[in-house]
Amino acid sequence: MRILHTSDWHLGKMLLDTRRTEEYEKFLAWLLGVIKEKGIDVLLVSGDIFDTTTPSATAKKQYCDFLSQASEAGCRQVVITAGNHDSMAQLEVEQSLLRRMNVRVVSSLTRERAAECLVPVGDELLVCAVPFLRPEVARAVSADDEAARQTAYTDGVADVLAEVARLAEEWKQSHPAGRVICMAHQAVVGAAPTSSTRSLIGTLDVLPAAAFPAVFDYVALGHIHKCYALQAGRMHYSGSPLPMATDEGDIEHCMLMPEPAADGGFSVETLTVPAFTKMVNRRIATREEADALARECRRRVAEHPEVPLWLNLEYTGADLTQAELRACLREQLEETAVPVIVVRKAAKTPLFSGGGSEHAVTETLADYSPERVFKMRLNQYEEQNGAFSPEKRELLIKMFEEVCHLATPVEHEN
Repeated sequence: MRILHTSDWHLGKMLLDTRRTEEYEKFLAWLLGVIKEKGIDVLLVSGDIFDTTTPSATAKKQYCDFLSQASEAGCRQVVITAGNHDSMAQLEVEQSLLRRMNVRVVSSLTRERAAECLVPVGDELLVCAVPFLRPEVARAVSADDEAARQTAYTDGVADVLAEVARLAEEWKQSHPAGRVICMAHQAVVGAAPTSSTRSLIGTLDVLPAAAFPAVFDYVALGHIHKCYALQAGRMHYSGSPLPMATDEGDIEHCMLMPEPAADGGFSVETLTVPAFTKMVNRRIATREEADALARECRRRVAEHPEVPLWLNLEYTGADLTQAELRACLREQLEETAVPVIVVRKAAKTPLFSGGGSEHAVTETLADYSPERVFKMRLNQYEEQNGAFSPEKRELLIKMFEEVCHLATPVEHEN
C-alpha cells in the first residue's frame, strides 16, 4: 500500500498581495501526476486545506476538481482533516458527495465521538483522522491565567487522543498485521514554526509528543510549514507544499511517503515539491546593487523561464526613494515579466528577528495579514480585560474573516 502525507495547502492564499491561482493549478496538476506515477493508494491531507474559513469560489473549485480527478487517477482513499484555518461547516457541506469519490473529511471531533475519525483501508491500515482540536475540548477550569488554560487545553486534547488510541488498540487486536496512522493538525513541542504558522488560540495549542500514544505507528502532522521529524521518525510534519510567507521562500518543500517497515513501524521517503515560483529575498542599499540584482534576475529568468520570479526587497539606502528604486527595477526587468516587486524601507527596529542569526529573516508589516493582526489584537485585549469564552472568541474570528472576504475583490474566470 502506497501512502502520501501532505498538509497545509492553504488554497486561496495570497502572497505579497498577489493571487496565486496559476501556481496552485500547477501544484495540483503535479500532485495528480505523482498519484498516478507512484501509484498512491491513500492520500492524507492533515489540515488547512483552505487559507480562510470563507474560501473564494476559485479555491473551492480547485479543491473539488482535484478530488474528483484524484479518484479517477486511482487513489483508493483520500482522508482530509480540518485545520485551524478551515471552516468546519464549509468542509462538512460536500460530505455525502465526497464519500462517493472515496474521500473522507473529518472536520470536528470530541472524546464522545472519537469513533467518527476512524477510517479503515482494507485490513492493512487504520487511519485515525483527528482534526485541529479547538478550545471546547479543554477541561473546565476556574482560573483565568494562561498556565491553567494551557494545561486544561492540553489535558482535553490528551483525553480525545487517548480515546482514539483505545479504539485503535481494539482494531489492532483484530488486525494484528495492520498498521495505525494518526493524523493531527497541532503544534508539538520541538517543532520549528515559520512566521506564517498562526494558531487559533495563541500559544495554548502546543502539545507534548507524549500526547500521542504508542499505538499510533506513524503520526502524520500538519500546522508547521517545514518538513520536520520528531520522536525518532515516528512523528512527521510534511510541511506546506508551497511557501506561505517570505521566510519560506528558501525552504525545500516536500511531501512524505510512509511505507510499512519490517519492524512494525514505517520507513519514510521524502518527495520534493518543485518550485513553481522562486522568491528572492534581498536587502539592497545602492543603485549599483539594484543594477546587479536586475542582471541576476534576467539571468535567472533566461535559465528557468518556466519558474516565475518574485522579488521581495528591503531598501536600506538613502540616495533613492522607494518609488524611484521600484521604477528603476521595473524598467530593467520589463522584458522578463517578473510579476511582483515589493520594495520597503528597512525598519529601525525589526518587528521580528529570528534569534540574531545573520541569516535571520526580518518580519515587517508586509508579512502581517489582516487576520493575523486581528488575532494578535484579540490576544492583547484578552490579556488586559480577561478571556472570552471559546465560543465567543471563535465567533469573533469568523465574523472578522467574513468581513475580510466581503471586502476582497471577486475573482472572475477567464
